[in-house]
Amino acid sequence: MFAKYLRREELLFKHALGMRDVVGREFHPFHEIFFLIGKEARFASENFVGRIGAHTLVIIPKERFHQFDPVGEERDYHRYVLQFDTGGELSELISDVMSSLRVIREPRRSTVLILERMAVLADADMQNDDKELLLKALFCEFLMEMKYSEGESVAEGERIDVTVESILSYVDSHYLENITLESIARALNFSVSHISHVFKNVMHISLYSYVLKRKLIHARRLILGGARATEAATLCGFGSYSGFYKVYLKYFGVSPSDSYSSGIAELV
Repeated sequence: MFAKYLRREELLFKHALGMRDVVGREFHPFHEIFFLIGKEARFASENFVGRIGAHTLVIIPKERFHQFDPVGEERDYHRYVLQFDTGGELSELISDVMSSLRVIREPRRSTVLILERMAVLADADMQNDDKELLLKALFCEFLMEMKYSEGESVAEGERIDVTVESILSYVDSHYLENITLESIARALNFSVSHISHVFKNVMHISLYSYVLKRKLIHARRLILGGARATEAATLCGFGSYSGFYKVYLKYFGVSPSDSYSSGIAELV
């Protein structure tokens, strides 16, 4: 129905109603805070599966697989979304707020009011420079609200499959190595066919693709931080630079050496 954007450097605010930008599982190199305004949605992540109702706030740290599916008509899917990087003068505050995935039902009215002010700002007839400065101020205020929101209700949801939890834990500790499906299965005492089937059934992505994306996201961060592409490939456990180059180009749409802008800059 509509999507309105407001941006300040590596901070993006979106107010949208209707069709989703992405259908299926998402995986970002940046943090995301999602507020469902109307109707219900089904939300799934690496350690949460369940329905969320209107006026639910979801805190999604970077590099967490997640998926939102509207319950009912897609045209009623109404939300505010904040997407932002970890750096800059707010890095410590962002780290405090985004330390874990949280689902907060009925957050404080003062918290929601800040998001509503961002939505008004996105639609305001003002110079872009003024909008950007106001967005940054509101974002700081919002982060402070979230930092002291520990007493709010945090939903547990349904626990994800225990086998998938074991796989995710192992991959989180070893994905920068040259791991394979065989080495994961051997470490967890399962067959390759079993872990492949269970992981795909729960996560809606193949285990191979999951590991590959974790490696690519980390490689991109290293390159943006100044590392040489060949060095990033080696540090992320790729067997050859030619193989790394091909999958990097396919996933990000640019070659490793051309990756000079943040991933969040490619969202709009």
